[in-house]
Amino acid sequence: MTVHPVAHIKELSVYDTVILGSAIHWGKWLPDAFRFLLTNHEQLLRIPVAHFMVGLLMNRKNETDRKSVSNFLELEQELCRPVAEGRFLGASKAGDHSFFKGLE
Repeated sequence: MTVHPVAHIKELSVYDTVILGSAIHWGKWLPDAFRFLLTNHEQLLRIPVAHFMVGLLMNRKNETDRKSVSNFLELEQELCRPVAEGRFLGASKAGDHSFFKGLE
C-alpha cells in the first residue's frame, strides 16, 4: 500500500484500488481532493474506489445531522460509485479559523 497526497498522483494506471478521502469543510470535500476526482473520474470508474470523510458532524445522532452527513458525499458517489465509504470524527482548533481569532 502506498499513501500519497492527491497533488502528487500523476498516473492512476499503476493502482488497482484507490482510497480517496478528505476533510469536510462546510459540507464539501477539500478542493484538491474534489479536483482530483473530477479530473480522474473516468479512470476511477474502472477500478475499486473507497471514499472516506473526516468531519465534526460524524458523531451526531439526530436525523437531520445524519441526513446532512449522508449528503456530503453525494456528488462524489455519483462520479465514481465507491465500493465502500468511511466516516471519521474530526477535530478543530479555534485558532485554525479566522472567525474564532481572539477567542482562544
